[in-house]
Amino acid sequence: MMANAGRESTSRGPVRGRAAQVAQITAALRGTCEDGRGRVLLLDSPAGSGKTRLLREAARLAEGLGFAVADRVAPDAPEAGTAAETGNSRATAREIDRLAACTALLHRRLLAPMKRGPVLVVVDDLHEVDALTLSALGSLSARLAAVPVVWLFAARSGDGRSPHGLLLRALARTGHAEWIEPLDALPGAVLAEIAGDVLGARPDADLVALSECLDGSPGAVVALVEGLRADRAVEFDGGAARLAAGELSTPSSVADTGTRLPDRFLALMRERFGRLSTASRQLLQVAAVLGRSFTPRDLAEMLDEPPAALLRPLWEAQAEGILTTRGEGFAFRADLLWRAAVALVPAHLLALLHRQAATMHLARGEAHADEAAAACHLVRCARPGDTEAIATIAGAANRLLAAAPETAATLALRGMEITERGAPEHFALATTAMTALMRSGSLGRAAEVADRVVGGDGVPAGAQEQAVRANLATILVLRGEVRKALSLAPETRRAPDCGPPCADVVRLTALSFSDCVAAERTADGLLGEPGVPRCDDLVATALAVRAVTCWNDGRIGDAFRAMERSVDRWRRFSGVLTAYPLWQKAWMLVRTHQLDEADAVIAELDDVIAAGGVKVVASVPLVLRAWVRLLRGDLDGAEADAEGAVAHFHETQMLLTLPTLHAVRVLVALRRGDVAVAGRRARALAESVPRDEVHPLWTLRCRVAAQVPSAGGDAAGALEILLGAGTRRALILADPAAAAWYVRTALAADRPDAGREFAEAAERVSAANPGYPVFGVAASHARALLDRDATAIAGVAGQYQDPWARASAIEDAGVLRCGTDREAGVAELTRAMAAYDAAGAVGDVARVRRRLRGLGVRRRHWRPAPRPETGWASLTGTEEKVARLVARGLTNRQVAAELFVSPHTVGFHLRQIYRKLEIQSRVDLARIAPVR
Repeated sequence: MMANAGRESTSRGPVRGRAAQVAQITAALRGTCEDGRGRVLLLDSPAGSGKTRLLREAARLAEGLGFAVADRVAPDAPEAGTAAETGNSRATAREIDRLAACTALLHRRLLAPMKRGPVLVVVDDLHEVDALTLSALGSLSARLAAVPVVWLFAARSGDGRSPHGLLLRALARTGHAEWIEPLDALPGAVLAEIAGDVLGARPDADLVALSECLDGSPGAVVALVEGLRADRAVEFDGGAARLAAGELSTPSSVADTGTRLPDRFLALMRERFGRLSTASRQLLQVAAVLGRSFTPRDLAEMLDEPPAALLRPLWEAQAEGILTTRGEGFAFRADLLWRAAVALVPAHLLALLHRQAATMHLARGEAHADEAAAACHLVRCARPGDTEAIATIAGAANRLLAAAPETAATLALRGMEITERGAPEHFALATTAMTALMRSGSLGRAAEVADRVVGGDGVPAGAQEQAVRANLATILVLRGEVRKALSLAPETRRAPDCGPPCADVVRLTALSFSDCVAAERTADGLLGEPGVPRCDDLVATALAVRAVTCWNDGRIGDAFRAMERSVDRWRRFSGVLTAYPLWQKAWMLVRTHQLDEADAVIAELDDVIAAGGVKVVASVPLVLRAWVRLLRGDLDGAEADAEGAVAHFHETQMLLTLPTLHAVRVLVALRRGDVAVAGRRARALAESVPRDEVHPLWTLRCRVAAQVPSAGGDAAGALEILLGAGTRRALILADPAAAAWYVRTALAADRPDAGREFAEAAERVSAANPGYPVFGVAASHARALLDRDATAIAGVAGQYQDPWARASAIEDAGVLRCGTDREAGVAELTRAMAAYDAAGAVGDVARVRRRLRGLGVRRRHWRPAPRPETGWASLTGTEEKVARLVARGLTNRQVAAELFVSPHTVGFHLRQIYRKLEIQSRVDLARIAPVR
């Protein structure tokens, strides 16, 4: 049977992952062209390894070198003797005559192409060729050894004693035959490329993950994606392909099955598992019920087998690439392999196996871990009214809140389904579910649970009512709906033994983000009542509010002392609004430009959030870190952290700190000179803060928004916004380094009286807080600018930590000196331009350049060889580091640990890398990354 080589391929694109084999075939073809001698190439390969695709590529290469490719030269299979008869030396004369006739016929069919030049004869599926033709092919290839004919024999791996195996071994012993390098399993990146070739589009992460579960078999990948396309299970959008049913969500535990796997994938998995022994298949299905990872002890007990009996089936499953070792146990190599194994368990047995696993863990009673494992199984098999199962599920969910909130949520929600609506257990589970969903960042789902319970189930009076309402109020606070939250969290003055959530904490927190006057009054009332015991979280929150009050009064030292007391109290508890005092402390350190100290607090906040599993507030350290990086002049880092926070806000809908995020993004855009983008972001900032002077972030909104018209040359418009921001002291306290900018704006708007008010306010704050140098530097700069004292300004410029503020002081000195000493002024302005450039402040560089041109001085751009917009050379240093690490196969989290940044920052850099390199995936990046 001869392959119709090079004519029938349905695959698209190049041969993937077989460069060594293609090079070997090419070398043989070229060798025959050069010396005119025949060659025999032998390929023994498992099914689905891409054997036929490689043969078609060989035919294409041969035709390009001037070869004729033989097509169906074999005769129809005659009645042949058995393999033994044909290969035996005692074969009958009749069989010898038939062999000679077959060989002659094959020879005649090759004569015509041989007269025109070299010939490639490709024989695919040698294992399906009859014995007589096999013998004829062997005889003819030996007879034509001195003729320019290249024979390419390929067979599926099998028994070496079969007829085709005997032929391959006989040919291999000849001097002019060589084995082609085996077609090993392909890596995942190559399989993804093959999937893209077949689909004619870029496969998304889910399609790639499905392909990577197919044992490195290109044939299986082709079958999968062609089958998915035939089933209309794939949809295409802008050159990308994805599953039509949506993303394959990952189950959080054995209690959660995730989304259904495609039928076509399950069929391939059934075929793959079917190649295993019965014992291995049984072991895999029971192991899958236990979870993605499992211990030999659990597996042996479930199977009621001694550990020794597991050795062979475990070894077989590992050899097949389905299982791998993990710690002291085993695990499915990929999440999708585990889910496929679960899906292939007969439905009527699945619940029984989960009940068996739950009984096993409960019978041990050794630790909470066994209880949690039992609960995860019970949610898959327990029936309504099963009080014992409900109690186990509730207890495990509560204990898993901190360590695994996603699993806790799954357990609690399932427990609610099998609990009588309106029963105390139902509301207790609802409270756990809301808390777990909040911690894991699913505020929308948490709100749905709360609305359903509060609105329709008749919440019982007392502690349960307070807990449910406090949870809903907490959700609303985190979503930024603080006024609505206040109506659900009335003041209760709870005792110190209250358990979370504490309605008073929620109420006070909501007030601190909506009405600073009311928050101050409430906190003072809580802290001022002598002899009334308070729980630690309530005292900590009240002390944090008092710290903010001291700050607003201009008593910075008192504010920090109150905040330290708050943090000390906070360390004794862990509420859902985790580490609120720590947020405020970091924000105070940022505003006083104590950046190293702020970094330490932000790192602690990161650790607390990670340890508590409180994903919902994970954006807070990102926003704070963005401000720190802005003040250090690291615009790329600030933008990356801000973008990471934006993604988190979209994912969780945690909008409480959204205004501070909008504010830092406005300033980054202004420093980059993109006024249009800054304007859009300023409008988003305005929408996130109500027009209310008692709102804690009103001053922030005004001072940041004012910089947009200022950048456009509208000093009067900027000043009008600043004058509506509250007291002059509030503006100084919001950002002491901006004091000189306030004065500069007032002078540009021809309002020296307003400039004097700003300078005097800065001096008063500085005098009241001598221990905080940033206020003194800002006050000196503001006064010197008002007095037009260039020498004084130059003296304070070097005292700024913020490189942008330092550059602005140098610019101020240069502008003033130009009026008296043009040469000295030009020198200062040139220094200012260099300082702005080092800080990445492109817009300010352009403004200073215009000043210099007005003085008749032309300065070339500071980047005479600008970085190209696309290609590897367009990457920044940080982007190049990220790209190389990702190309090596590191995950975002691993790259983040390597570079000491957050995973969100890595994600931001990756998006920039993909855009600049004009690629779409990590697979593309690994393929094009330069090798070092």
